[in-house]
Amino acid sequence: MRIERPHSGPRGPRRVGFTLIELLVVVAVIAILAALTMPMLLKAMGQGQSARCKSNLHQIGAAVMGYIRDYDGLLPASDDSESRIIDQGQWWRTAQGMMVPYLTDYFVFQCPSDSGLASVLGGARWWSYGWNSNYYNTSTGSWRGMFHRNINYVENPSAAITFLDHVEADGGVDGNGDRPYQDAVVNSKTAQGMKRHNGGFNALFLDGHVDYLRPGPDTSKENFEWGNVP
Repeated sequence: MRIERPHSGPRGPRRVGFTLIELLVVVAVIAILAALTMPMLLKAMGQGQSARCKSNLHQIGAAVMGYIRDYDGLLPASDDSESRIIDQGQWWRTAQGMMVPYLTDYFVFQCPSDSGLASVLGGARWWSYGWNSNYYNTSTGSWRGMFHRNINYVENPSAAITFLDHVEADGGVDGNGDRPYQDAVVNSKTAQGMKRHNGGFNALFLDGHVDYLRPGPDTSKENFEWGNVP
């Protein structure tokens, strides 16, 4: 026997897809979620790059200690002559170049947050970390370059910055290292690299530890002046 089901009335055309309003709502929700998560994602990426940067500096710190050990306590020299470093291509005369024999890979001198780096050792901007070669001699009242000074004369190694996130004053186009890293110039072009990690920079200290600093608030003249090194 055939059973007839009750008829509910005429059926209209079946709707397929979304209305324009529904699509706009979905797009708006996605945009809001993206706006909320993007800053956190960028912050996480920045923290990851900063962590890799710190790892690079730790390796460079080991290289500095190896150099000091091999040269009877002498700190790396800092040759800033463009005629030698640039015109004659003698990149190994820089403090960065002196560390290369102590590193398994010179790419540790390249910060992941630094853009425009050269891939060729000795080329323009092959390093992201500048060498703090300045100190202030209070007995003479003058700044002097750190040319093969002995580590034993540094008054406070735990406060003395050696290598730090840095871009030289001319933007790094020639590959030598300009030296004015004192806190007095943190807002100049020289200090561009000192703000590449969320407005701050990573620094390697002479005792081997690495710290994150912000120009000005977290630094003092002691960090850049090295004490009364003869």
